[in-house]
Amino acid sequence: MDSSGVTFSVEREFGEFVIDAHTPETIPMARLAEYMTKLSDLLGKDEAVHFEKVESGSLKIKYWTPKSDTSRVMQGPAKLLAGEPDKAAMSAYRQLNDLLESDRAVGTMTFSGLVLPFPGRERTHSPAYGPLDEEMVVEGQLVRIGGKDKSIHAQIRDGDTYYNCQMSRGLAMDMCRYLFGPTIRIAGRARWQRNRDGEWQLLDFFANKFEELDDSALSVVVAQLRKIDGNGWLGSKLIN
Repeated sequence: MDSSGVTFSVEREFGEFVIDAHTPETIPMARLAEYMTKLSDLLGKDEAVHFEKVESGSLKIKYWTPKSDTSRVMQGPAKLLAGEPDKAAMSAYRQLNDLLESDRAVGTMTFSGLVLPFPGRERTHSPAYGPLDEEMVVEGQLVRIGGKDKSIHAQIRDGDTYYNCQMSRGLAMDMCRYLFGPTIRIAGRARWQRNRDGEWQLLDFFANKFEELDDSALSVVVAQLRKIDGNGWLGSKLIN
């Protein structure tokens, strides 16, 4: 409704999340809030998603979005169905399944013609494996370093991926001057473990050495190579 009192209708797209083991009468409010929070995460925490109501029978959480926003809101679930989920959608999907499994329930999400099943209690798990140790090398920019105990903690950024590692104070003193500086290569011992979802998780990474990598532009490197007689680069050209 605007200031003149005229009401504008919005064409809506409705969806629902069904939990077979609960009803509105049996589910605690706090648990319902957990489901709704994770469902919101799966839909991108988008302000266009609105709660409608909870229906009886098997618990049905009804929600809606303006039709003009539906395709954007459904990106996370659509990518899950296509087998190409982003990290946020995959995390929300797993956490919803964790809630369902804990409640011995199965869920189903229906929205905009898509049906996304949540196996919950029927999930099959890979056997956990590990931990196991192996050598590991990472490359990136040092973006954090410090600590108060004997082991110093550092963080390396490689694009959108961050690696946490520990090291001795001596190595940290040598490395700290590279903070927010050039790319470095860090080698050390890593401890891994495979979880029940079949994913390998890095538990610990203890660095024991590092080296600075040459960040020179390709054109500079080629120019240097051309100065060396008989290397085949003399008549080469860069292709942009």
